[in-house]
Amino acid sequence: MKRKNELNIPASMKQIKREVKAAVLVMVVTLAGLNLAAHLFAEPVPLSESVPAPAAPAPAAPAHGGVFTETASLAAGEQDIILSYMDYYYDSLAKLEIKDPAPLFAADAALPARAERVVWEYLAAVRSLGQTDLSLVSWQYWLNVQSAEREADGSLSVLLTERARQNFAATPETATESFDVRHLFVLKNTPAGPKISQHYQIGSLYRMVLGDYMRMARSRLSRAYPAAALNQTPSMTEAEAELYLAARLTSLLAQAEKDSAARLSQGSPQTAAAAHAYNREAAKAYADAWVGQRNSQWTDYSNLGGNCQNFLSQCLLAGGIPMDTGGGAVWYWQGGARRAPSWTAVTYFLNYARDNTGPGMEAAADAPYYSGEIGDAVLLGDETGWRHIVIITDIVRDAEGRVLDYLVHSNTAEWKYFPVSAYPYTKQLLIHISGWN
Repeated sequence: MKRKNELNIPASMKQIKREVKAAVLVMVVTLAGLNLAAHLFAEPVPLSESVPAPAAPAPAAPAHGGVFTETASLAAGEQDIILSYMDYYYDSLAKLEIKDPAPLFAADAALPARAERVVWEYLAAVRSLGQTDLSLVSWQYWLNVQSAEREADGSLSVLLTERARQNFAATPETATESFDVRHLFVLKNTPAGPKISQHYQIGSLYRMVLGDYMRMARSRLSRAYPAAALNQTPSMTEAEAELYLAARLTSLLAQAEKDSAARLSQGSPQTAAAAHAYNREAAKAYADAWVGQRNSQWTDYSNLGGNCQNFLSQCLLAGGIPMDTGGGAVWYWQGGARRAPSWTAVTYFLNYARDNTGPGMEAAADAPYYSGEIGDAVLLGDETGWRHIVIITDIVRDAEGRVLDYLVHSNTAEWKYFPVSAYPYTKQLLIHISGWN
């Protein structure tokens, strides 16, 4: 009889762990072996002419609710508790008022329920800081169960993906879409029916908001987040965790207020002109075509720290910005490991945008935040540094034409027409793309 591991990690999660370890090894070897001097000149790699696959039609869902598209034989009560969780979450963001998730959690899961509420409170507060109304007028979601495994203690580990569509009050005619958001639910049978003993949204959001709590909860969350750092940090007591979560939320919200206010005055006017114009509409067309998908003609770096910069680089190339293989600042991709770090890493791209003075992209790496145009990039981060980058695909203006917000497309996480001021990363920088020389 096959033994389960001590943490009862589902097979799908063990596979994710192996893939992450392999990806980290590849990244280390790649960066160590990359020789930029060998690429003083190279023929640009053309954009693929492949056509993105059409999106599958979504089953009907209520205007304020969701459905399962695949249940993997979940019982009705198990489906209901997950749907209730999703409804509580979206209802909280719709009204920017938290609907306490505690009734959905088991009696012995008060701390996970509190951590969940902290994440929701942070998201709602960040959206309340925006210059536009970031409540929701409608929201729909579709859930697809990837695996459901019964553990030795009787609990059920459910790994699923979520696709969602939201309409913000500030832009009610524009559908904001998210793709392939991964969740882990651990369900427990109680006299009142199935309840949640643990939930985790796989990705950067929970790691950023919950900080060291994630390490405290490593034994529970190792199913979903197989990171070596979780194995090295001493645990907190539950009382310490409660205090930590309260202090963490206070600190994050104070920083979010500073970051939001700073956008009104950050950056300085730029006068540099490019010899050749940037085709913003072509860049946007490429972003529209491939958001939420991967162009198979390009390496997918999702398991090598994220695919966001790779996606932006492809969009810029589609907009006519040529690869730059010469000089001290370079930006190119020639396949897999044959690339400049600036092609796939956000901090290196920022350095390229700042430092390139010869042929290649002409950009203002710290332009006035509210001077952006379609096709420009917004860099996002937190207290630990720059973490993410997105491309502007629409602009929200007031009646006088002043910029209030940007709608953006993103890879890793997968967002289409998402208001950038709703991002949990509140440290933001506009990179204005002028063209190329």
